[in-house]
Amino acid sequence: LQGEAEDGPLVSLSVDLGAELMVSAGMTATKSDAERRLRDTLSSGSALEIWSKMVAAFGAPVDFVENWKSYLPSAPVIQDVPAAENGYVSGFNGIELGMAVMHLGGGRRRAVDAIDPAVGLTDIRRIGDQIEKGDPICRVHAKSASDAKSASAKIVNAVHIHSDPVPPPGLILGKIT
Repeated sequence: LQGEAEDGPLVSLSVDLGAELMVSAGMTATKSDAERRLRDTLSSGSALEIWSKMVAAFGAPVDFVENWKSYLPSAPVIQDVPAAENGYVSGFNGIELGMAVMHLGGGRRRAVDAIDPAVGLTDIRRIGDQIEKGDPICRVHAKSASDAKSASAKIVNAVHIHSDPVPPPGLILGKIT
């Protein structure tokens, strides 16, 4: 929303899905017109302005969008998870990644468990990315060094690296009409 990623995967997916919604709601006649309007809204800053107002209406501080880092907690331990081998990211065991995050405190084992918003994973490599041994697979945000080490071991086992190039999958696999 801040215009930093003009055509990354999140922007592409958001524009594609948003355009489908706009056409199906009768807001535009064509998908290409909807995509243009959405990209204009993102680049003009009006999407960020509307989102900021919405967040404030839900009770967040009025300067949350500009100063979010001062309001959200940060994990005391942040470290990269190095790849164990050279190759191409070919897939992930999503259950194992989810379990790693849960064990960090970013998920619940039971409904009464609290979620720590400071922990989790960021900067996760994408399927198809070439990676060298020691390059970061992702970044772990943890409460302690031992939690980070434990999560890192789970993550290394959950990431599949293949020696041959792997084509990145599309962001949208199909459309149901």
